[in-house]
Amino acid sequence: MSHNPLLSRGQVMQRLRRIGQAVLRYGRPLRERRVQVLLAVGLVVAVALVGYAWLRKDVTIAVDSKEIKVVTFQGEVAGVLAEARVQVGTADRVVPGLQERLKKGMRIRVVRAMPVAILVDGEKLSRLTTGQTVGEVLRENGIGLGTLDMVAPAPASPVKAGATIKVTRVAVQALAKNETVQFDTLRRADDQMERGMEKIIQPGQKGLQVLTYRLRYEDGRLVRKDQIKTEVLKKPVTKVVVYGTRTVIRTLLTSRGSYRYKEFRVMEATAYDPGPKSNYPFTGITARGTKARYGVVAVDPRVIPLGSRLYIPGYGEAVAEDTGSAIKGNRIDLCFETLPEAVRFGRRPMQVYVLADE
Repeated sequence: MSHNPLLSRGQVMQRLRRIGQAVLRYGRPLRERRVQVLLAVGLVVAVALVGYAWLRKDVTIAVDSKEIKVVTFQGEVAGVLAEARVQVGTADRVVPGLQERLKKGMRIRVVRAMPVAILVDGEKLSRLTTGQTVGEVLRENGIGLGTLDMVAPAPASPVKAGATIKVTRVAVQALAKNETVQFDTLRRADDQMERGMEKIIQPGQKGLQVLTYRLRYEDGRLVRKDQIKTEVLKKPVTKVVVYGTRTVIRTLLTSRGSYRYKEFRVMEATAYDPGPKSNYPFTGITARGTKARYGVVAVDPRVIPLGSRLYIPGYGEAVAEDTGSAIKGNRIDLCFETLPEAVRFGRRPMQVYVLADE
């Protein structure tokens, strides 16, 4: 640090006295010369006093939550801080700067650097800062913010020692994706077609559409996906199926006798028994409240109404009295007396005749 080379007031007065003595000692001993010397000495003293008043500066140093009043002849900020024994760390900030010339009434502020942590771009940065707000700390460390980036605490928030500042990088982009559109199925009854028969009169075709999504990423991680646009490129074509409702009574001749039936189906058949492994928690009781037994079958009531009498080649006569969570559509579940019998039956296609009312 530089120091002002100017003399103090006492030193100036001492040197003036010496000059006056020299003048008196070596001047001509004439009375008029003595008057001139005295006038010269007075002039020099007056100039010294004016210089002293001009060089003297009253300044205030604000540091560590207090203010120090200083009277100084120093010429720069660094000099008066050294004179006042105010230590300045390498990361501290002084306003005005250390090399600024001192002025009368100047207020010097020393901002102490404090430790903070900055979480940004996958890193944790430990920094000493003199920033007073979050935004100042980020600018001081050369961390720019995008228009969508998030900062916690907010940029205008004051900063305290030991604070953690988190910067979340936010990016938004659009994504267009082709997706198929499933077709609907329309079923129409036809009283001219025999019950149990179906015919596809219009095959279904899948459609095609473009879905546009807005994707929001935070620090590279997808956090939100919003559909913002749908564009149909090809509309789906509905599948149309007609099914018969006309009852035609036919006769089936078997080794057990003849059966009159009104509907015939080939169904996927499985087997079960009245025990807990097949019926928990409704052990031994059917959906109609009857006892599960050989000759009882479980069906989908939308396909075969409960209470219907059936004849199944290889199994015999049966009654649709039960249902099952897995028995949907063209499926049937045959009840056997024991679990081993049901296991041996396994899964196989079976002919099912829905008998006519007697």
